[in-house]
Formats: sequence, structure tokens, C-alpha cells
Amino acid sequence: MAQNKANRRFARLVGVAITLIIILAYLSPMAVVRNLFTRLDYLFYDMRFNLAPLSVYPQVNQIVIVDIDEKSLAEQGRWPWSRGKLALLNDRLVESGALVVGYDIIFSELEKNPIDELINLLREKGLPQGGGEQEQYVDQIERHRHHFDNDQRFAAAIAKGEVVLGYFFHADSEVSAGELPPAIPFNPGNSNLSLVVHDMASYTANLPLFSRAALSQGFFSLIPDFDGKVRRAPLILQYKKQLYTSLALEVAKVLLFVDEIEISTARLGDVMVVEEIILDQIKIPVDEFGQALVPYNQAQGKLGGYFKYISATDILNDKFDSGIIDSSLVLVGTSASGLEDIKTTPLITALPGVEVHAAILDAILKYQQFGNQFPFRPAFEQGVTPTVLLLLGLLLTWWLAKLKPLFLFLVCACTVVLVVASNFYIWQSYRFDLPLAPFLLLTLFLTLFSLGEGYLRESNRRESLKEMFGQYVPKAHIERMLEGKEAYSFDGESKQLTVMFCDIRSFTTLSEGLSAAELKKMLNRFFTPITQIIFNNEGTIDKYVGDMVMAFWGAPVDDRDHANHAVKAALAMLDKVEELKVEFKTLGLPEINIGIGLNSGLMNVGDMGSNYRKAYTVLGDAVNLGSRLEGITKFYGVKLLVGEDTKKLADQFEYRTIDKIKVKGKTKAIVAYEPVGKKGELPRELKENLQCFNKGLQAYYAKDWLAAKNYFKDLLARDNSHTKLYQQYLHRIQQLQDTTLPEDWDGVYEHLTK
Repeated sequence: MAQNKANRRFARLVGVAITLIIILAYLSPMAVVRNLFTRLDYLFYDMRFNLAPLSVYPQVNQIVIVDIDEKSLAEQGRWPWSRGKLALLNDRLVESGALVVGYDIIFSELEKNPIDELINLLREKGLPQGGGEQEQYVDQIERHRHHFDNDQRFAAAIAKGEVVLGYFFHADSEVSAGELPPAIPFNPGNSNLSLVVHDMASYTANLPLFSRAALSQGFFSLIPDFDGKVRRAPLILQYKKQLYTSLALEVAKVLLFVDEIEISTARLGDVMVVEEIILDQIKIPVDEFGQALVPYNQAQGKLGGYFKYISATDILNDKFDSGIIDSSLVLVGTSASGLEDIKTTPLITALPGVEVHAAILDAILKYQQFGNQFPFRPAFEQGVTPTVLLLLGLLLTWWLAKLKPLFLFLVCACTVVLVVASNFYIWQSYRFDLPLAPFLLLTLFLTLFSLGEGYLRESNRRESLKEMFGQYVPKAHIERMLEGKEAYSFDGESKQLTVMFCDIRSFTTLSEGLSAAELKKMLNRFFTPITQIIFNNEGTIDKYVGDMVMAFWGAPVDDRDHANHAVKAALAMLDKVEELKVEFKTLGLPEINIGIGLNSGLMNVGDMGSNYRKAYTVLGDAVNLGSRLEGITKFYGVKLLVGEDTKKLADQFEYRTIDKIKVKGKTKAIVAYEPVGKKGELPRELKENLQCFNKGLQAYYAKDWLAAKNYFKDLLARDNSHTKLYQQYLHRIQQLQDTTLPEDWDGVYEHLTK
């Protein structure tokens, strides 16, 4: 009995210590510790947005997004468009009754006037130099310059309406362009304290011709969190000790006829922090950097789900309902992937950046009618969170020490449900962004300690290995690990391994036509045989991510032949996919195709992640290269690509040399290869095609364009299995043969996308 009391007393002391450690860690200024809680907070923040969406009220002023989408680029030509075309777009918006037009686009460069090109051509190839007749022609042409000055036309179009232009701040570049708008008035009083607002290094703004024609300008710079997601947006930024406002704020300011934007600040130690940004009676809660949490809603999970979208080409072609524009706020932006304004958000991985500004503008305009629409972390949170953590920790410490395992789990589960439910309720009712991670970590650690102190102090080696590696490796591996004397663990180590990335082609398109049940059925029928092939060839499953499977060879059990096993598995997977096509057709499922990338090299392997969630995985440059190889299989029209090291190590197979490449993010060129079969088993026709292709490559790298073109045309005529590859080289030859190449040209092709 005395021993039990002593054990219980010890458990409670340790429980109190765990509680204090969690509180101190949460309050710690150490970057590593803060980043851990921040990452978990981001995870739970995103979860709240998806599971407990904020109330969505009807729009006070309809916001319409004019989208320079893929359709617009296809019909109107690539970006940038002529300013004359943009003038027409702006005129139609103004004539249709747009209250304010905001541009999530920069116009920082002059457009060439065709009159200048005509004059230059006349002077270069026209009448003889020095002739008076030539200058008369020039003078006559000069009189018509204004008819072709598209910049002036666009500036005049801007001046006709209520237009707010956008510009961009840079955090690292030192080169600025264009003309900034006037900074907002800000008087910190007599304080010499610095203001904690993101200080930007430079900007790219509009030409003075345009900025002076517009009513106002606002920046559309967004600063993603360190995981790449846009959860908050800066409403003010600092440049050379002066403050500037965002596009959404400026559009609201113009619409509401607000003269000045006020900034409410408070002293925090040796600095000043922003508390609120005020437009007349509208008070927007922001963090100390002047950033507002973006009030996304569930409807924004689908393009155009909440805000109305009109394709820019429909405006230009006058194929739109002008009633939609009438009395609306219009934001002109882009969803075209090539224009690089796609953002990752808590709700969706690909949201046009213009919709972030639209969400902020919408929330500002709803303030007067529905109250604050912005989620925010209240100032009192810094005091409330440690206090509640202490009370919860003491309560659980006292209670859990007396409970048996079953009841301990029950109390833990109830605590988690209560903490999450209350957090979600406060989020929905008051829009308070209160932390969830420290409460769940505290509950988790106290529960785990109680279990460990009770009876889970040690575990059998056999059961430990099965628990650690059973989900990653085949049963045969487990048995070998159990029979061996080596110590296996999740501890990180560096090893020569081979990694595989396998991805279903055009999965998004395939999934759009399937119900959730059909999609699950298709993925299960795909992953089951694919996983079995990996296991049969000594592979280790790393993870499944949507339609992608990642695996590696050579760990946790050493495998000297890991590259051969990986290539063998990849070829078997391609054969299996051909079988699945027939099976899927009979089941009414869509046809699937896959791309596979393999690479060998030195990798870090082990149990990686956070205290909240970990995975046995591989990391390193060699892993990244494997992913890049998978990504470019579709570029060459092949199903399988391997790196140089894999080709050297997997010596049981024949290969086709595909290309010398530089992948995105790498400076060193590599050669990519396609395994075509086992040595000694290739059919005669394939051997002949390989010989012809190799000769074509030799001629290509020797700059013998005619010979190379003949070889690839011959292959294109007789081999339809690699049509895209042959066309790729023919297209390059067409471009290169008229280009002066350097003497040391090595034929390396640089891939600019992943």
C-alpha cells in the first residue's frame, strides 16, 4: 500500500512537471520550440476551417472577379496583352456599371508604339539616308503617333472610372520600378519605438502614366506562412519607414468614401505593435504585423463557388451579362497557372490570389451590417492559455493517477473531445483563433506517461519491430528482422537507397467524374496490386498521398541489389496497369495511366515528423531528384524514368537514354534513362529502334541537325510508342538549327517546372 502511494505521489509530481514544461515550452522564445507549436497550430487551424466553417452572410456589395484564365489566354493570346485590349476591357467594365474596378495586376512597363517600329524600319530599309523625302515620310507618320499609343488609351480608360491599381512589394530584391502611391499618414506621437510591421526591400509599381490616372493604388503582396499556405494577408506594409495599404483596403476606402485609414497601436516592450486598422467605423482586428486572418469560407473551396467569375475573354468579346457587373465591385485577376498567382490556402491547394483579396474586401464591407467577419487571436489569449493549461494539467494529474487503463483512455478521450469542441464553438461563435495544440499535447503527454508508469514500460522486441515496421515493409522483411541480431529502429541514418515515386496521370480529371465511393473503389483496386508488387520486390512503402505512392529499397533491411529490385518492380507495375485497364473497363471505371520516377543515392532514412505525427521516410537531394524524374515523365511521353546512379546500379536491364537535363531546383545536369527490359530479352524491333534513337542523339549532340532530324523522323514513322519523345527532339532541332550556339554547348535541357 505504501509503495502504491509512493508510486502515485511520484506520478503526480511528474504530471505537474509535464504540465509546467508544456506551459514553459508554449511561452518559450526559442525558435525551434515556437515553430513546433506554430506548425501544430497551423494544422489545427486548417482543420477548424474545414470542419467548423465560419458563418457566411450574403454579400453586401456583390464582388465579381474578372478572370484572365486559361480560356482567355487561349483566345486572346499570351500575357501580357496589348494595353489597347486592356483599355477595351476597362471601358466595358465601367460602361456596365462597375462601382470600383481593382487590378490584381501590375502595369510597370511601357508598351512599344508601332509608329516607332515603322519609323526605324523606314530609316533602316526605306529611302536612302539623308534624303529630304524620307524625313517628310517620317513627319507624316509621326502625326499619327497618338492613334497607336495604347498606353495613353489605357490611361484614359482608367481615368474614366473608379479604378484602383495594384502593385507589389519585394522582401529581398533591391531593385524598384514604377511609381508608389503616397504613404498613408501615420503619427506615432512622441514615441521613438519602432513599429513591428513587415519592412519591405523594394517594389514593382505601375507606370506614372497609369498610377496618376487611377483613383488609388494598393499592394497585393501576400506573405505565406512557412508551410507555404496563405492564412493571413498584410493590410499594411512598411517601406522606408512609411506605411502603405493593401488593394482590398484601398478598394473599400474608395467605395466607402473614407478619407484616411487609421492605425491603432500599443506598446509591447521596446516596440510598437498594431492592434486594429480602422476605416471610419470599421475596425479590422490584425496581428502585431498588421496582418488579418483571411476569412475564407467553405464555398471558396471551389473556384467561383462564392464570388462570381467572368472570363476576361468574354468581356472582350462582349459575351457577358452586363447586369452582373452593374453596381458590383470588380477585381481583375488571374487563375491561369502560367501567370503564377495561385495560392495554397487552408481550404484548397490552388486558389487564385485575387480571391484572397476578394475575401478580405467582402469581410470589410460586411462589418457595418453583420459585425466583425475576421477571425483573430484576442489579446487576452496570452494570459488565458497558460492559466487554463495549468488548471487542466493539475486536474488530469490528480485524476489519471488513480484510474485503471480502460478508464484512463476514456477520460483522455473525453478531455480531447471537450477541448476540441469548446475550441470549435468559440471559433464559430466569436471567431476567436485560440490555440489547440498545447491542450492536446498536454492531454496526450499526461495520458502516455500514466500508461507508461502503469504497465507499458517495456515491450517485447518482436512486437516492437512488428509495430514499428509492419505498415511499411512486407512480412518477409519482418521475419528476417526478427531472426537477425541487428538492432532495428526508427532512428535516422544515411544510406545508399533507391526511391520510387509513382503517380496516376490526370488524376484530378479522372476523379471529377466519379463519386466518392467510386473513387475509393478505384484507388483501392489500384493500390492493392501495386503495393503487392513493391512488397514482392523487397520494397518499403513510404506513404500514399492521394493518387501517389512513394516507396524505397534498401531500408530498414539492407539490400545490396536495391536498384535492380526497384527497376524490376517498376516494370512489373507498368505491366500490371495494362491489366488493370481491362479490369477497370469491365467495372465501368476510367482508364488509368501512371508515371514512375526512380533514383538512387545517399538518403536520410528514419522516423521523421513532429511530436504529433511521424512517418518512416527518406529525405535528401536524391529523393527530390526521384520526384522530379516522375514529374517530367509526361513531358517526354514515357512512363518510367531513372537517374544515372540507378542505371549504373541496376545492371540487369537495358535502357534508352532520354535526355541530358537540369531539373528545377538543381544546378547540376544529369542524364535521364528509360528502362526498356531485361538484358538479353529485348525483341529485335525494339533493339533496332534503340540503335536508331542513339544515332539520332549522337547527331543531335554533334549539332548535325539534318542527320538527327532524319533519324527522329524515321522513328516517328515506325514507332508510335514514343511519339511525344521524338516530336520533342524534332521541335528542339527546329528551334536550334537557326540559333547560334556556343562552342561548349552540351545539349542540356533545363526544366523550369516540377
